[in-house]
Amino acid sequence: MHPFRCIDIENNNIFCDLNSPLNGKFPEIEVKIEDITKKERDSGASCRHFLEEITGPGMQARYNNRPTDFFTHSAFSKSLTETDEEFYKKPRITAHTDLLCRKNIESVYSKLILPGKNVLDLMSSTYSHLPMDKDLTVTGLGMNIEELKENKILSKRIVQNLNTNTVLPFDDNSFDYAVCSMSVEYLSNPFEVFKDVYRILRPGGLFIVSFSNRWFPGKEIKIWNELHDFEKMGLVLEYFYNTKKFKNCGTISMRGFPRLYDKNDRYKDSLWFSDPLFIVYGEK
Repeated sequence: MHPFRCIDIENNNIFCDLNSPLNGKFPEIEVKIEDITKKERDSGASCRHFLEEITGPGMQARYNNRPTDFFTHSAFSKSLTETDEEFYKKPRITAHTDLLCRKNIESVYSKLILPGKNVLDLMSSTYSHLPMDKDLTVTGLGMNIEELKENKILSKRIVQNLNTNTVLPFDDNSFDYAVCSMSVEYLSNPFEVFKDVYRILRPGGLFIVSFSNRWFPGKEIKIWNELHDFEKMGLVLEYFYNTKKFKNCGTISMRGFPRLYDKNDRYKDSLWFSDPLFIVYGEK
C-alpha cells in the first residue's frame, strides 16, 4: 500500500503527489525500549515494510492548507436501511476495542482532562474510557438506556438519536469537556453536531474524538469505509474546521502495540497487534 495525494482532476487527468505526507516536515522521533525477552524458540521473525509505516502519518493534514474534498458523492449515505432505533433496540453490553486500546484511550483522556470537571460523553455506551480517579461529573448521551445503565461512571443518562436531532439538550457553556469514543463514524450530520458541541462547551473546553479500525458494518457513513486510517483523522479534522470556531486542533495516533491477553477478547488468538487508536481534538 502506498497512499498518495490526489491534487486535482482536470480533463480526465488525475494529478497526484507521491511524496510522503511528511515530506518537508521535520518530525522528532523518540524511541523507547518497552521490554527485552528471551526467545522461546527460533521460529523466524516478521519484517514490516517501513513505507507502510511512514506513508500514513501526515495524511490527516490538509494539502497546502486546501480543504480535502471528502464530502461529494453521497459521503454521508449508509448501506443499512433499518433505522437507528431498530438497530440499537437490542443492548450490546460489550467493549468495542481490545483491552490495551481501551487503556490507551483512558491514558490520553487522563492527560487531556483535568480533575473535578463536567464532561459530556457523546454517543455513549457501556464504556466511557474516562479515568475513574479524577472525580468527574459525566453525562452520557446514547442510543440504548440499558447500555448507559451499565456504564458506572455516568451520573446522568440521556437517550437521543443525533442523526435525527442534532440539537443537544443542554444550555450554552454547560460542560468543560466533551468526548466521543468509537462512534463518530456513525454521524450522518456531523457539521451540525460539532457546531452544537461547541455551543455547550465552556471557553477553553476540549472536544475529544477517538476511534479505531472497528465499526458496525453498514452503520458507518459511506466515505468512512473508503479512507486510509490517517485520512479518517483528516475527515474528523474537517468537521472541526467546518465550525470555523474550534482552535488548536490536533491529532494523536497510537498503534503497533502487542495485543494483551484478555480471555473475553474474541480476537486474542488471531490478532497479534492491539487495535490502533486515533484521536482528534479541538478547543473552544
